[in-house]
Amino acid sequence: MMPMSIRRNISVMTILMKYPWLVYGIDTLRRIKDKCFSKEEFAKKSGVPKRLVRSLLYYLVKFGFIRRKEENGKTYYEVTERTHDAFNYISCVLSADDKHHLYRIKDSYVMITLKKRRISAYTISSEILRSVEELIRKEGNLTLDEISERLGMRKIVIQRAIRILKMLGIVCESVDVNSIRQCNIREE
Repeated sequence: MMPMSIRRNISVMTILMKYPWLVYGIDTLRRIKDKCFSKEEFAKKSGVPKRLVRSLLYYLVKFGFIRRKEENGKTYYEVTERTHDAFNYISCVLSADDKHHLYRIKDSYVMITLKKRRISAYTISSEILRSVEELIRKEGNLTLDEISERLGMRKIVIQRAIRILKMLGIVCESVDVNSIRQCNIREE
């Protein structure tokens, strides 16, 4: 296990790409206006179950985004400068509902889904999104297998790219992620 000081010296960008689910915790810190907050305040702002809040706070402390303080027998957390650095990398593109959130980090999109027992996150680069969009725009009537074969990518990557394109409003909502036939691209 790495010593704490080495973990804190890892670049913010490296942490965000290696642990994309932390993006949601950092975005929650942005929504908390106070520099000092309790676990309960964090839980209220984040909207995730308490068990997940504990894990999120643990990893935010571990990587130096927040600092833990004890005051009068109560635990508080304090936002550090590193969090403000992370704010520069993360932009919230949109939240479809309380459970699905889309963030942009440099040239990648991070799709976060809040579940009962975990935070699910995956990262798709802008290049992949562009290539999927261009292929659908050119060919139109393709199945997932055909797109996967033509682009030389795994089906799961294509499915995730299409989900993100749907959230961005580039691909119509009526498109089934498993079968892309009858797919329409919205004109800008």
